[in-house]
Amino acid sequence: MTVLPHVLAGALIGSYVQNSILAFVLGVASHPLIDFIPHWDLPVLSPNRKLRFAVWIFILIELVVACIVLFNLYRLANMSAFWAALGGVLWDLEYPIRILFKIKKGFHPYPGVLHNKTTFKKGVLAQAIVLLLSAYLLYRRLSAQ
Repeated sequence: MTVLPHVLAGALIGSYVQNSILAFVLGVASHPLIDFIPHWDLPVLSPNRKLRFAVWIFILIELVVACIVLFNLYRLANMSAFWAALGGVLWDLEYPIRILFKIKKGFHPYPGVLHNKTTFKKGVLAQAIVLLLSAYLLYRRLSAQ
């Protein structure tokens, strides 16, 4: 999955926890569980230069949106949701760093392990459902506090 579903799902989990350390750990633990949902990953290593460029632009836009979400969680002083969101996305931050700096070994098991791949349409739909459902439930949860 891309960054944003992990940020939002992590934040949702963290919004139910009072301890920031526990929230961070739960956010980290949520990442492989969410990746287990069949999804489609971005072709960051595509031999097609135009596609690869478009993918990296999408990643940058998604990172900006994720930073806005994190900033607002921090601003709202919901530290458990903030730390869980950060923990949820931590695994995905390693992969682009490995690509950019040509590091072969890393923590996150790419490709394949803990990832259920599917077709483009089904994968994008699955990610959209996780993203929108997490955003909606997080909004309701934070509005109620």
